[in-house]
Amino acid sequence: MQGQGVIIGVSGFICSGKSTLARMLTKLDSGIDVVSFRKFFSHEMRRIRIPISRETMDNFAEEYRKVHSENAVFEGLWKLASKTNIVVVDGIRTPFAVSWFLNIAGYKYIGIHLYAPLHMRECRLAVRRDDISAEKLRRYDTLLEASGLAKVSSSASRQINNSGTISELRSIATELYRQILDGEV
Repeated sequence: MQGQGVIIGVSGFICSGKSTLARMLTKLDSGIDVVSFRKFFSHEMRRIRIPISRETMDNFAEEYRKVHSENAVFEGLWKLASKTNIVVVDGIRTPFAVSWFLNIAGYKYIGIHLYAPLHMRECRLAVRRDDISAEKLRRYDTLLEASGLAKVSSSASRQINNSGTISELRSIATELYRQILDGEV
């Protein structure tokens, strides 16, 4: 990894563990920066004083993309990153996003896809403070599938089955971090 930064693009369906994995990586190395599409859109919504909920963010994101383009979203997201040696992008969902982040000069892109079965994600959703129902979760899954998430998953350097415990995911994160540092990924 010497001389080159790393962008870890984390993909997966809602409640698959993307943000949890990102947080675990930052606990292993405080120099890792995490940016997310949610963080970017929240930042933009606060800037113009729009109340933030899942529904308002979905609507805002859709309108923002129409007005400004998908490129503008990625550029805005990248501006939020502190450009540390390792940057985690939480929420890669389309092949276009992968190709955009692949082309950041001075950074190697590593795709990580997390998978968890629907019933497990529904259980996680039930304990999460989010204004989304299990039915809406299934609709989001359909939209994500249509956007090309399967292609993102198949192109990822690692596919992680996150149907275990939080301790198991922590072990996976630790091993993944070691592999990245050793250039094995």
